[in-house]
Amino acid sequence: MFGVRKRVLGLGLFLIAMLVVWFFLKDVVTLEVLQAKQMELKAFVDTNYFLALLIFSVVYAISATTAFPLGGIFVLLAGFLFGVIVGTVVTVLAATLGGAALFLVTKYGFKEWVENHYGKYLAPIEKELSEHPASYMLFLRFMPVVPYVVINVVPALVNVRFSTFLWTSIIGLLPGALIFTIAGKELSRIASTGDVMTPSFIFALLLLGGLSLVPLVYRKYRKYKERNVS
Repeated sequence: MFGVRKRVLGLGLFLIAMLVVWFFLKDVVTLEVLQAKQMELKAFVDTNYFLALLIFSVVYAISATTAFPLGGIFVLLAGFLFGVIVGTVVTVLAATLGGAALFLVTKYGFKEWVENHYGKYLAPIEKELSEHPASYMLFLRFMPVVPYVVINVVPALVNVRFSTFLWTSIIGLLPGALIFTIAGKELSRIASTGDVMTPSFIFALLLLGGLSLVPLVYRKYRKYKERNVS
């Protein structure tokens, strides 16, 4: 869709934007800084609620688009500033919006080039995902070990529908966001995001990931049985 020069320019601008965002956020979005400023931030939210909500949403969406690696701290902060329900909703929607932006940039800016150069490697992934897109997308969203940027970029390269990407992102992000916003109510007591990632929480995510694959396994089993019968 775009020429090579425009793709290179677009990629360059995106990488510059990513570096700028990371540079400005890396020393600001830390637990130490937020805990030191928590009362000031809370006071600002109390007097400028909707403005604070808008600022937070925009900053978090931009950080998600540029794959900023400390998204968990944003979610903790949302729980502290806005409460569990509003914090969960705003972080899920902002993260989905940021992921959707990266998905669309990848799909319309770089998919054709990647297919031309690496299509043979993507073909098996595309075939599998095209048959079971929802199951795989939910599984990837629930898995705490899969990098966020990978889940936003790869589906765009293998023709996952944008609508499927959106609704699976919202559902898949909800459990983690809910747990982190609950934990964020006690922001001052958290030493690191690892404190939230308890074994029971990880087990719950793994269980949800496994359940999301049940329809896929069942359909594969039915196909296997049909082939054997025929």
